[in-house]
Amino acid sequence: QQNVPEHCRVIRAGGDEFMILCQNCTAKRARQLVDELRKKLAEASDEVLTLSVAFGVHTITTEPFSLQRAYELADQKMYAEKQKMHAERAENARRAFRCGPECGTIKEKPQEERYAKAPNHLF
Repeated sequence: QQNVPEHCRVIRAGGDEFMILCQNCTAKRARQLVDELRKKLAEASDEVLTLSVAFGVHTITTEPFSLQRAYELADQKMYAEKQKMHAERAENARRAFRCGPECGTIKEKPQEERYAKAPNHLF
């Protein structure tokens, strides 16, 4: 909630899914908000933990509207983005595997180095 504008509300939709409801928000402003949230997640990420999220944005411009229908449309867009993200990660992994260490995409560190920054409570 602290990372969204005052006129927006964050609601847990279930599990790890949340809805951000904003009044009087244009599609352009919604995309800007998503970009800002992605940037904040990237800033909070490090070598040990990379935070990522899939967004589904749907803007309602007509009255009356169905919140259920808006949720369904945003949910479909979110899952489409999630599939795209998974496909991109898989392609990057395949490319790194084919190319190997000489490409600089795979830098295998000794185990003690890889986990040096990990909090102890994870083990």
